[in-house]
Amino acid sequence: MKNKIALIGFGYWGKIYYKYLKNNNKIIVFTRSKIKNVTNLHNCEFTNKISKILKDKDIKKVFVITPINTHFQISKKFLNANKKVLCEKPLILKQTESNLIEKKFNNQIFVSYPYTYSRILKKVKNIIRKHKLGIPKFIYVNFSQAGRFNKNSVYQLLGPHVLSIISKFFNLDNYLIVKKKTNMFSYKNETGIYEISKNKKVFSEIIISTNYLFDKKKEIILFFEDANIICDLAKNKKNIILKKYSRKKIKTYDYANIKYEKIFSVEDKDNIKLVINNFLKDKIIFKNNMKLTKLINSKI
Repeated sequence: MKNKIALIGFGYWGKIYYKYLKNNNKIIVFTRSKIKNVTNLHNCEFTNKISKILKDKDIKKVFVITPINTHFQISKKFLNANKKVLCEKPLILKQTESNLIEKKFNNQIFVSYPYTYSRILKKVKNIIRKHKLGIPKFIYVNFSQAGRFNKNSVYQLLGPHVLSIISKFFNLDNYLIVKKKTNMFSYKNETGIYEISKNKKVFSEIIISTNYLFDKKKEIILFFEDANIICDLAKNKKNIILKKYSRKKIKTYDYANIKYEKIFSVEDKDNIKLVINNFLKDKIIFKNNMKLTKLINSKI
């Protein structure tokens, strides 16, 4: 028997979620837009009345894939109807709303952070353990692409991605996270920078941009005492490179003597599918997700 679920929103991202949901679920889609080629959509019923979904006791789980500024208010309707909600990032909250979720809905709402399921990042962590590299001394991240995203800040659009990635390597509760407006920061063309520090030492610098007109960049470089790892989340082949080195002294200066280099190829796709499946199968830890959401919300 197929699960009966609801999909709120059927724009660009809503259609991507539908692609992963359509085979094993009966889907009720809420949208106010006119849908073309409805006959080509399987296991799908459309409605423009949100009350129909709210009253349907057979619908236990809801996917909120709507414009950013509507995420919480729409999610709240379904939380109050005692349904579990997966909400697309970011979930922008006021302090009172954050407290409400923590006290009343802490085990009901889950925010999608696909890169926390990244196979590339999982492989990188395995490499760190296998080669005994320890905690990174510094991490550089560059997430840049071309795009115009209405009135949403680059920090709202790309901030959740990069901060969820950094949280895989640092416990961000122990660090100071500062977002900086560059000379390219406005509501039309935006390039921003995060600086992450502790005890007045910088541990990470992150560049995010929506006015980068070359190939999309999703680059992460990790610096260790005697190694570097570079990974490219935009590639599916040769996307992780490890270089291990030793310091060799020549007369009055040291230089890095490369001991070995290893190249890895990790296919990193369908992370959203992993998010969806874990939500549907209740294989998620709501508490940890909301902790990350609160931190991200305070920095976007």
